[in-house]
Formats: sequence, C-alpha cells, structure tokens
Amino acid sequence: MFPHPLFGRSVPRGLVMGLLLMIGASASGYAAEAPPRSLDQAAVRNLLKKGWNVSLQGYDEARYQAQQLQRVTRADHRLGYARLLIEFKQRKYAEAERSLETLLTRYPNYLPLWRARVWFSVLTRKYNAALAQVQEFGQLVAQGKLQTDAPQGAGLVPARADEVLELITWTGQLVGFIEGPAKTTMNQMALKQRRTVLVLGWNDAQREAFEKGRQAVLGLHAGRQVVTRQLAKDAQGQMQKRLQDLDRKEQQVRKDLQQRRED
Repeated sequence: MFPHPLFGRSVPRGLVMGLLLMIGASASGYAAEAPPRSLDQAAVRNLLKKGWNVSLQGYDEARYQAQQLQRVTRADHRLGYARLLIEFKQRKYAEAERSLETLLTRYPNYLPLWRARVWFSVLTRKYNAALAQVQEFGQLVAQGKLQTDAPQGAGLVPARADEVLELITWTGQLVGFIEGPAKTTMNQMALKQRRTVLVLGWNDAQREAFEKGRQAVLGLHAGRQVVTRQLAKDAQGQMQKRLQDLDRKEQQVRKDLQQRRED
C-alpha cells in the first residue's frame, strides 16, 4: 500500500495499477475514435472496380468495403450510389430496389437516382410505375430542383441545363419505348394525357428535347414494322411463286406419266 493524492490516504497498489490501466485503455480508445473523414473519389473508384467482378465473392467484398467506408467517412451520396450500381451489376434487384427507395428519401433531387429509378422500372416491365416516376421528376424539372455531383469533392449542386436536357431526351426515348416497342396494352388517350401533364411548366427547349427522344424511338419502331411487313409480304410472294412452280412441275410429271402409259 502507498499514499495517493487522489484519495488522500493509502490504497492498495493493485487497485491503483488497475485504475491506471483502465484510464489508459479509455484514453487509447478515445484517441482511436478519429473524426470521420471525407470520402475520397479514388476509394469510390476502387469500390466500383471490386464490385464489377460479377460473383458472390466480388459482391461480398464490395459490400464489406462499402461498410468500412461508411464507418470511417462522413455521409456522402456517392457511396450509396456506388453501392446501388454494384447491386445492379450483380443483379441483386431486390436489394437495388430497397437502396433506391432509401437513397431517394435522403437525396430526393439527385438526378442520377431518378434516371436509375425509371430505368429499373422499365427493366422490370413495371411500365405504369415508370410513367408515374417520370411524372414525379418532371415536376422537379419544372421547379428547377434537380441536382448533380459537385465538381470537386462531396456535395450536390444544381444540375446544369445541358444535363437536364440530356435526361429529358433519354426520358422521351423511354416513353417512346413504352408506347411502341414494349407492346403494352395501355390506352393511347391516357398516354397522351400523361404526356400533356408531364411537360407542364417545361420550357420550349425541354419540350422539344422530350419529343425528339420520343419520336426517335417511335420512328425507328415504325420503320422496323414497315420493313417487317414488307419482308413478310416478299416472303409470302416468294412462297406463292414456289408453290406455283411445284404445281407446274407436278402437272408436267403427271402429263409425262400419262403419255408413257399411252405409248
């Protein structure tokens, strides 16, 4: 036992050593809890590279790496979006759908998320859902609320006009696909009403970009239909000609056989 000023009296040496060890452990643990750092773009690229290996191992390794990054870095939309892309690549569609809903709740104006949301609905043939989602982000376009990645580091900034126009053209192409090649049973009048509501509040350039994308797909689809019908018509004509040739040959054979019997 020896006196210790903290207690004002003698205490067992073992107790003092134990307390000092506890204090030291607490201090070292506190020092280890460094403040979260910013997410490095190189770390995002490395995560995507690992997750692009389509295999159970690649997916598990990417998930673990993403969890570690989430633990030591500040909240960043890029990490969640990278995980979403990996889920798409690995065809983990149930996980991807949950991730989309979560991310859109956190970042409701993030342009790439809306693009992924609509694309996923079309991919899974949920065409009514896709059109409803197009209506939702169409309102964000009209309100000028869409955001994209900041040029440097983390954060979101308002989407540029050219980025919005590119998204609108792409959306027009998807709507054209739903109206044409997808061969849905949707009422054409209802589709027209949806388009009318969609472009309310859009400027002339945005309306033109949407219609340009839509007509590009519909025109291609119509062209293919014309070609297909022409090929079918040509094939039918060739078939008729072939049958006529066979009939003539058959008649000639019968005529020759009849002549031989008479001889």
